[in-house]
Amino acid sequence: MAREVRERLEGRDRQEGKAQRIPYLSPTERVKRLGPEREALYQKNTTPLSSSFVRLCIMRAELVDGPVNPTREPVKDSPTLTGEIKGLARYLGADLVGVSRLQESYLYLENDLPHTHVISLGLPMEHGIMKTAPSRKSYTEFWRAYNDLAEMVVHLAAHIRGMGYSARAHHVRAGDLLLIPCAVDAGLGELSKMGLLITKKYGPRIRLGAVSTDLPLEVDRPVDLGIQDFCEKCSKCARHCPTGAIPEKKTWVRSVRKWQVDGERCVETFSKSFGCGMCIRHCPWNKPDTLLHRISREAAVRSTTARSLLTKADDWLYGK
Repeated sequence: MAREVRERLEGRDRQEGKAQRIPYLSPTERVKRLGPEREALYQKNTTPLSSSFVRLCIMRAELVDGPVNPTREPVKDSPTLTGEIKGLARYLGADLVGVSRLQESYLYLENDLPHTHVISLGLPMEHGIMKTAPSRKSYTEFWRAYNDLAEMVVHLAAHIRGMGYSARAHHVRAGDLLLIPCAVDAGLGELSKMGLLITKKYGPRIRLGAVSTDLPLEVDRPVDLGIQDFCEKCSKCARHCPTGAIPEKKTWVRSVRKWQVDGERCVETFSKSFGCGMCIRHCPWNKPDTLLHRISREAAVRSTTARSLLTKADDWLYGK
C-alpha cells in the first residue's frame, strides 16, 4: 500500500473525528476572486488555440450525464468487465487507467453521487513543450490535454449508461469530486510535494479525468513509488515556485498528512503567467522516456539510497 494512503488511513479521525468534506474552489473560481484586473490578465494570457480547447470543455460540461438504459446488462465476471472498461478507456486515448472505490470525503461540499466506484484516466502532456513553461505553448498544452480527457470521460460515461448503469463524467470544467485522491487510490501514482500526482512513467506531466459509476468493478491498489521520500530529499519544486506556494513540511489536512500547497498563491501565478507550470518543468521525474531515465526511475522506486543519489545527480546535470 502506498505510504501516503497508509498515512491517511492511520491518521483518519486524528483531528476532527472523521474525514471532512470542505468547500473547494476550482481554479476558474479562484481566478475570478482575484478581481476584475487579474481576470482580465488571465484572459489576455490565453491563446486562440487554448481558448478553443476551453470552449470545448465548457460545451462538454453539458454531456457529463444523461439517461440510463432501462435494460441493464448482467455482470457475470467483474474482473473481465473491468478489463473491458479499461480497454475502452485506452481505446478512447487514455494512457493510464485505474479503478477505486468512491470516498465521500473526495466529493466537493454539498455534492452527492449515487455511485460506488471511480474510473480514473490519465493523459500525459508533451515533454518538450512542458520544458518551455511558463509559455503560450505550455498553456495551450495544458488545455489540449484537458480537452482530450473531457472527450474521453464523456464517451466512457455514455457507454456505461448504455449498459444500464448510472455514470457521470468528471473533467476540468465539470466535476463533483477531487481527481487526484481518486487517482492515488486507483494506483495511477502518488501525491507529491507540489500537490500534483506523480506517475512512474510521466512524473507530474499528467492531467486527469474520471467517471463515477455504480458499475460493479474490481478496484486497483495504491502504489508506493517512493515519491514521499523522494520529495523529502528533493524540494526542487518548492525552490522554483515563483510565489512560495509549496511548503517544506507536511501537515495534517482532512486526515491526510501532506504538503499543503497554498492554492491562492498558486492560482495568482497561474493567472498571470500562462498557467505557470514551473513545478512540473523542474521536477526530476519530468524526463523523456529514454532507457537511461527508465533505469533511473526504476532505481528511485526501489531504493532510498538511489533516490538520494538521483536528486543530487539531477542538480548536477540540470541545475538546482
